Amino acid sequence: MDEGHLIKNPVTAVSKACCAINADRRWCVTGTPIVNSLHDVFGLLKFLKHEPWSSSSFWKNAISNIMNDDDSEDGMKVALGRVKRVISPLLLRRTKDTLDKNG
Repeated sequence: MDEGHLIKNPVTAVSKACCAINADRRWCVTGTPIVNSLHDVFGLLKFLKHEPWSSSSFWKNAISNIMNDDDSEDGMKVALGRVKRVISPLLLRRTKDTLDKNG
């Protein structure tokens, strides 16, 4: 999946169609995994079928509910920390600093 951020909303027809593709392996490429909120990551994890995080009920309990509890900064910090720990082993991040003389 190139331009993975286009499936960030798991209720869209495009996202559902992409998630329904039968594949042994999945790869998702995007320069912007988070555009509006941490929920954007859920759409990517759902496409990747990364269990249990691709389950909407699991995501809701582990991230959304924590993030929305009392709209506190602490809830957002906890949710962000969890998302970072989940995607860290899945993510290959290239920055301008990682380029060599040939690009």
